[in-house]
Amino acid sequence: MKLKKWLAVALAAVMTAGMLAGCGGGGTGGSLSINQVNRLLVEAGSGVTAQSSELLDNAVKTAVDAMETDGTFSTQKAMESIDDTLGVFSIDLTGIKAAGAYVITEEELESGINAAALARFFEVNIDTSKLGDLAVVDSADEFAAAAVLAADTLVHQYLTESTIRQYVQDEALAEQLAALIEAGVDFEYAVSAQRTSHDGVTYWVFGAQAAAAPSLPELPEQN
Repeated sequence: MKLKKWLAVALAAVMTAGMLAGCGGGGTGGSLSINQVNRLLVEAGSGVTAQSSELLDNAVKTAVDAMETDGTFSTQKAMESIDDTLGVFSIDLTGIKAAGAYVITEEELESGINAAALARFFEVNIDTSKLGDLAVVDSADEFAAAAVLAADTLVHQYLTESTIRQYVQDEALAEQLAALIEAGVDFEYAVSAQRTSHDGVTYWVFGAQAAAAPSLPELPEQN
């Protein structure tokens, strides 16, 4: 397989579990502060930053509109809509990219989510020694920052030589992939969220896209 396709599958696994949430865009009655999210990431000792994306903002809005029309809010529905709008995996891979979403009620969020609960949400343990304000998450900005932190951890858990050798049987190709990974792959996170109410319940709908920066070169197909 091509490196891009293999890593895209790894990213898709991360996103499909609803592990990456986001921030930055406008919202229906609410929005997030990209600056605040990035401040929280710095405070947590992370070297990654989140950015906004007009395309992702529009994809999240489309997902919210569709769920309002359908009358059902869920992470799965949001992910399906966002992936469809962005055309993730549907045509070709110009880089290593994947998109995802997460839906949470405002009541759940405001009740507070501690580090142990975050680990269950994102299926990864976050370094609690540097969490700062993320030790207990009770706002959309904090949830977004914690999710970006968790997603970055998960993405790089997939980018290991042992995982490569698990999925790539061709020894020469596996060596090439391992060398590229060892040289370092950084990811950029585009994030967006909207707040909306339906039938008396207020929801936050988060969307995100992760992309390798810079894009990696094509490698030969495996037989």
